[in-house]
Amino acid sequence: MATETSVSGNQNPEINSPNKQIFILSGQSNMAGRGGVNKNHKWDGVVPPECRPNHGILRLSAKLHWETAHEPTHKDIDTKKTCGVGPGMAFANAVKAHLAQFGPVGLVPCAVGGTAIKEWARGEHLYEDMIKRAKESVKRGGEIRALLWYQGESDTSSEDQVAVYQEKMEKLIQNVRQDLSLPSLPIIQVAIISGVDKNCVEKLREVQLNMNVENVVCVDAKGLELKFDNLHLTTEAQVELGQKLAQAYLSNFGPTQYQFQPEATTTKSMYTLFTLLLLGFVGDMWFERSEFRDDPKLKDSNHPLPMATETSNSDTHNNPEISFANSEINKPNKQIFILSGQSNMSGRGGVDQNLIWDGVVPPECQPDRHILRLSAKLHWETAREPLHADIDTNKTCGVGPGMAFANAVRAHLAQLGPLGLVPCAVGGTAIKEWARGEHLYEDMIKRAKESVKGGGEIRALLWYQGESDTSSEEDVVAYQGNMERLIQNIRDDLCLPSLPIIQVAINSGLDKILVEKLREVQLKMKVANLVCVDAMGLELKFDNLHLTTKAQVELGHKLAQAYLSNFGQC
Repeated sequence: MATETSVSGNQNPEINSPNKQIFILSGQSNMAGRGGVNKNHKWDGVVPPECRPNHGILRLSAKLHWETAHEPTHKDIDTKKTCGVGPGMAFANAVKAHLAQFGPVGLVPCAVGGTAIKEWARGEHLYEDMIKRAKESVKRGGEIRALLWYQGESDTSSEDQVAVYQEKMEKLIQNVRQDLSLPSLPIIQVAIISGVDKNCVEKLREVQLNMNVENVVCVDAKGLELKFDNLHLTTEAQVELGQKLAQAYLSNFGPTQYQFQPEATTTKSMYTLFTLLLLGFVGDMWFERSEFRDDPKLKDSNHPLPMATETSNSDTHNNPEISFANSEINKPNKQIFILSGQSNMSGRGGVDQNLIWDGVVPPECQPDRHILRLSAKLHWETAREPLHADIDTNKTCGVGPGMAFANAVRAHLAQLGPLGLVPCAVGGTAIKEWARGEHLYEDMIKRAKESVKGGGEIRALLWYQGESDTSSEEDVVAYQGNMERLIQNIRDDLCLPSLPIIQVAINSGLDKILVEKLREVQLKMKVANLVCVDAMGLELKFDNLHLTTKAQVELGHKLAQAYLSNFGQC
């Protein structure tokens, strides 16, 4: 079945569009994507706004079914390694912004890490699979517009490999065009910046940059940031590369009315024009808006436009471009909510059995420039999933209830100012670890106090915890006293004696009988300005412990309803 639930529970109607604009993504690991993959081979789950899903951007799955594209685009293709962010989604979003009326953009991921050019020869498995996937991609309608190719690092271990690279690459191009019956198929090749031997890397780069084949253009990766391994591009670099690839496609092969005119413009003005066009899809920061139109820097044609983008790990205090992009960060009337507890608050929605987040962000959890989060470095930034990625760092975070809560509350209380989330939850923690003087408690109080320094009011604490206190009768018996003491300490230390607390009654834990007993404690607790939301009935994942993504959205809405009904200002 060619169905998908990547963005919503309904089938994406774009899947059946007969006029897909199709792009093949091929090569090795930097095309497959390692952005955000750490030293333990786990992806951090951070999806920059330039890479977020769009119903008008599809991908051909390993099972040859079209579905809504999302990071990691190569997860089911390059299966022997952990995939992260690659250039594909940033490329697709940029192209889609200009060519929307031509139909959905279809990505055909084919890249496999660690592969040399000889493994892409006609007759080899990788080549034949790429051709098979490319042919399958057009069966339901569409045209293959270009092949994006980023490969060569595995051909830099010897002079002999470099010497034959051009011949093999030219043969590959010829074979692809012949086998797809597309004699003029555009090829956009990336010139590598890393590899096995530095001298060989430079020589191979020279080959790639000087290759003279019709309808082949080269995008230089030089200057893009590498990760700790000095081999793979960072997430930020992958976004930049995706935009470079989009610029190369639009300038050289896009429809005439959308082509850039490099012969009539300087390099700087081309960059400025492309950046201006990109503003349309990275947010609502259009040039016609007054804060852009009236900025004296932007009236100076010699001053390059700032990129109105933001990444999850950005230091907004030291990056004026990001502060400029989201003016909500500096507003003094933030409505602040503390998110605390353990794993079901920090979020495990979409995290699979291999401890990898699937990257799916439901519509109810999409970023909004009016919804902020306090990072681990105590800087405000635009909030996005996973909210706790830099807080609950010993486990893989996915979707939690925070973003669904924030979007729902924001819809009712927009006039009160931006909504600020202060993530503090840490998985696997018992109530005793949140006692005054313990690290978790003190860090939560520190973060809460920091959150109001730039202006704003703490409106409530959302608390989801208790699963780790269901291993013994003693823990359950002591829970109410520990929880009431925690509430009192928080209110005292924040000087907020009536701070609203919204507690979630657990629906999973270590022992079923003790879970029921702890639930009874939570549901019957009588403390001023404390309300309880029941998680019973919400869907659990395969581990019977953590909420699914769908359940987290539902919980976020329940929490929002509880806040608005009991404490909201309408």
